[in-house]
Formats: sequence, C-alpha cells, structure tokens
Amino acid sequence: MELDAVTIRKRIDKIGCPAINVTLPKDVWSQTVSRQFLSITYGGSPQDVFPTISPANVARHKRENSMLFSLLLHPDAPQIPGTPGVWYDSCGFSEEDQSDKVYHCFCSN
Repeated sequence: MELDAVTIRKRIDKIGCPAINVTLPKDVWSQTVSRQFLSITYGGSPQDVFPTISPANVARHKRENSMLFSLLLHPDAPQIPGTPGVWYDSCGFSEEDQSDKVYHCFCSN
C-alpha cells in the first residue's frame, strides 16, 4: 500500500503529534554526515537502525537513543528537526512497542 505525503501528514495531525520548535540554524541541521561519523562520534553500530550506545558514550554526550533512518525505506521519516514522521515496520504493533523515549533521528538518502 502506498500513501501520499499529504495523507500521512493528515493522519499524524489527527492523532495530535505537533511539530516541536527547534531553534537550530539551517546550516547546522542540514549538515550531511556519514553513519560511520555518527558511530565514531556517538557510539553504536553504523549499520543498526537503533544503535546500542555504550554507558561510557551516554555519559559523555547524554544521547542514549538514536534512530538512523533510510529515506529509501522510510520516505515519511522526519527530515527537519522537530517535525514528526513515520517509522515503517513489517512486524505487527503491540503494547510493548509503546515508548516515551526521545530519539535523536538521522536520515540518509
């Protein structure tokens, strides 16, 4: 099934997931870095969508939860800081999937 971006945004708006105001200049948030750079800088595997960050790295930079999206697989992932997006998964949703964690998301083409 394929949904257009307008339909996705309408559904996100309907469930009440507003954008968050992030005050970073565009020249900062639009920088492109490799997964390898993120792995070296923050820790975790450069291949994993949800890399496991070591306690030592979390203590150093205070970022425990990251998501590394591929826009080829997740075209509705957030692409601007603070905007909501969609993570597609082939597994069914369960109550255990709900989380209050804040993720630092990175997207690649």
